[in-house]
Amino acid sequence: MGKTRAKDHHAGLSLPLIIISGVIGAVLVAGTVFALRFITDAHSPSLRNSQRHFEKGRYEEALSVIEKVSSNSRSAVDKYILRAEILLAILYQQLQEEQWASYGTDPDNWIPSPLASDAEQGLLSALAIDPHNRDALFVLGTLYKKQGRFENALRKLRSLTDHYPQDVEAIVSLGILFANMEQYSSAEKYLRLGWELDDEHPRIAKNLAFLYRYHKEMPESSMVWLNRFLNLDPKRDLDVNTARRELEDLIDRYPEFTLPDPQSWREKGRRFTPRF
Repeated sequence: MGKTRAKDHHAGLSLPLIIISGVIGAVLVAGTVFALRFITDAHSPSLRNSQRHFEKGRYEEALSVIEKVSSNSRSAVDKYILRAEILLAILYQQLQEEQWASYGTDPDNWIPSPLASDAEQGLLSALAIDPHNRDALFVLGTLYKKQGRFENALRKLRSLTDHYPQDVEAIVSLGILFANMEQYSSAEKYLRLGWELDDEHPRIAKNLAFLYRYHKEMPESSMVWLNRFLNLDPKRDLDVNTARRELEDLIDRYPEFTLPDPQSWREKGRRFTPRF
């Protein structure tokens, strides 16, 4: 009898082993549920998933997702804006691929594309709900500027800076718009205002440099701002080598002028910037 009981005892599962098996099973079930939920969430039609595709440059996927998103009164503005940004990204990608061959052929609208019109209507719908929405005003003002519709762009960007006076990107865009409109004193005013708010902004330094160089005939001021632009070491700006050549030429032509800032860009050497 004793031997039989011992045999039966060793043949059964111990309590610790049962508990461990149960824990492992629970973890596997929970992991499976989490993975399935993650996969479902990652592919479900939502603004977040559309935004994720957009940020990774997958514009067609982003558009496909956002078209399936149902919106209520709270999310409608965000949907209108994101969808417009996606449409414009697709448009600018197409223009880049054709090397902007069709750009500016219509004097009344430099980008008469259905994609641009669709984006414009979406942004106007967003502003009908939220008239002072920062992103809608900025994207629409930028679109109008690229289309050469300067008065429309001016209204949107001025409304933006009136309601968001510390918005550097809006101020810079307004300054560049004034330069496009050949209102160079206003362009200088807004670009300098932007610099007061952010003195490490390469685009401000570059646009002030070119403004003084080509439009206000102030070579010494241009040298100062070209130097500041290059010292900021803008990584992806396609005008870096142009700015460097311009500054080196001005230094040779005006050897009597001493730059107030160090020329730290010389230590980095010339950088090859591909233009694709």
